[in-house]
Amino acid sequence: MRRQRWSVRAYKGRVGFIRLVDYYTGGWGHINFDDLRGGIRCERSCISELGMRVGKIPNSAITASSQYNAQYGPQKARLNGRLSWIARLNRRDQFLQVDFGRATKVTGIATQGRPNAHQWITRYTLSFSQDGTVWTQYKEQSSVKYFQGNKDRNTIKVNHPVFPIRCRFIRIHPYYWRSYMAMRAEFYGCNIDKCKLPIGLEDQRIDGGQLSASTSLGGSYEPWRGALNHVYSWCSRHANRNQWLQTYEQKLMVPSKWNE
Repeated sequence: MRRQRWSVRAYKGRVGFIRLVDYYTGGWGHINFDDLRGGIRCERSCISELGMRVGKIPNSAITASSQYNAQYGPQKARLNGRLSWIARLNRRDQFLQVDFGRATKVTGIATQGRPNAHQWITRYTLSFSQDGTVWTQYKEQSSVKYFQGNKDRNTIKVNHPVFPIRCRFIRIHPYYWRSYMAMRAEFYGCNIDKCKLPIGLEDQRIDGGQLSASTSLGGSYEPWRGALNHVYSWCSRHANRNQWLQTYEQKLMVPSKWNE
């Protein structure tokens, strides 16, 4: 097999996918890494401002769990704005919510503190939704991801999730803060086709009872555990190509892509 090196410098800032295909497996089905073959492709750049700073996202699309007063409502949470959003309650159930108005891929989040006082968010989590009703916490390695926030009033802190978030709605949940929960924010990414939104396995809009399989090992490996980012997984009882995992929707949908 011919060996080849790839220069990825030209793809800086883009999401890359590497597909590795094993051409030999051991007796227990383990991959022999000497026989992996692969290719790489990169998606188009998806790092544009989504509209908080310049006002493309309207005030009506920016809401929050609470506000300190009318002067510091969620509509003031725009990056580089003269004021900021401030929560009325210093509790971890508070959030800032943005409705992008359509299917969106979020690849970055920028935050600032309150410009006229020493108040800012030092750590936060994210959740997202397709319909504004069912929410999913953003996780990495099956654990809730805590993003580093700000250290002063005006320095912009940008975080990039390892996995782009495909959603219409997103929430920032302050976890630690200085003095008061005060924040200005911007999101980066791009609009996407609605058909590229998850149909609901990960966020459980599709109930686990709608998953079935040819066989399973049982216990921690039942079909309903086959949802993306579940702490366990589905595992078939037999190691042959006759095994399958299936789901059904109560309304007609045409899948456009599978994530594994």
